Amino acid sequence: MYDGANVGYMTYDEFARFRRAVHYSLKLVPWLRVAGYIKTGDPDEIHGKSVEPPLGIPPTWLAAEEITQLAQALNRWADLEDVAADDGGFELALVFTREVETASAKWPFEDRPHRVQFVRCPSCHMVGLRYEPPAFHGDLIAVKCRECSHYVSEEEFAKLTALIALEFADAKERSSERRLGNHRASDGHDRKNAANDLQMGAHGESADPATREDDVA
Repeated sequence: MYDGANVGYMTYDEFARFRRAVHYSLKLVPWLRVAGYIKTGDPDEIHGKSVEPPLGIPPTWLAAEEITQLAQALNRWADLEDVAADDGGFELALVFTREVETASAKWPFEDRPHRVQFVRCPSCHMVGLRYEPPAFHGDLIAVKCRECSHYVSEEEFAKLTALIALEFADAKERSSERRLGNHRASDGHDRKNAANDLQMGAHGESADPATREDDVA
């Protein structure tokens, strides 16, 4: 419902920002999915030494997931005007707008190709994925393999990156457990050596009382 100043429960400015956020999220979310796994600088730059993969899930991926979940919640309404006209929908619209605008300010969409790090192609298993921005207005963002030309959808890429995050989280936990186990073993060995060297009194508590210096005439 539009009355000239408001659209439902939203002001015209709020609704205009919400509408822009909805349209912009269509290209922002796929970008956020890959942004934590791309190389910066020249997209064709070759690095002689690999860098460590990110531990845990990149914040860009988490932002994409949050926006996706909000978008799915908004799908309960037939169109954007219905969202604005609902007393619960317009609040969700404001949250969605804020999340998209915040993510866009933190990680601006980069309209150029990038190599994707750490993620192997699910088809040929080579590290050859490449992020490709839309070639024209209305085109979709794509992640394609340069080795076998396999196209990775946003959903498929999300699953791949989630698995990587879990693998590195498990590896980090196992490494911490090994370090803790080594520390405990070393600590126990040191206590044992200290106990063997410990003496109570002048000659140790286990010494023959008859030979103690205090008892010598």
